[in-house]
Amino acid sequence: MGLQLLHRFIRISFLRLACAALPFTDHILFIETSYDQAVLTTSKDGPVENLHIKIDTIDLFTGRETLVFDLTGPLIMLSRGRYTINFLKANRWYGIMFRSENIIDGVLHMSVEEKLIRTQPMSSSRFDTGVQRVFSRGRDGGSVKTLEV
Repeated sequence: MGLQLLHRFIRISFLRLACAALPFTDHILFIETSYDQAVLTTSKDGPVENLHIKIDTIDLFTGRETLVFDLTGPLIMLSRGRYTINFLKANRWYGIMFRSENIIDGVLHMSVEEKLIRTQPMSSSRFDTGVQRVFSRGRDGGSVKTLEV
């Protein structure tokens, strides 16, 4: 079932390539993940008056689709540029659909982006950067430093 959903997710992604990114819509810059949440950082392109942001997630293991954000008007002013998706399961693949619509001079500008992310395993730290620093004392009392990347 997970492979069918992944195939569907990829197929829809290719079909939506026709919706090219426009200069008046927000776009995903990067996504940070931890074991239980994902944080989308987006651009802030275009005016906010008629902006509509919609973010959906799909758990590729269970096939469950969830509407996370559906923002318009003053609500966008509070969270525009950084959207936190909470209550994700550890070590799972998720599909994220970010849709940005903006009406400027009566013309609808729309951008749809779909990303595939994986949450971190439960054992890793929320702020695990992949860098380990170890400090210890040498035999002569000097400091020995080890840096692993």
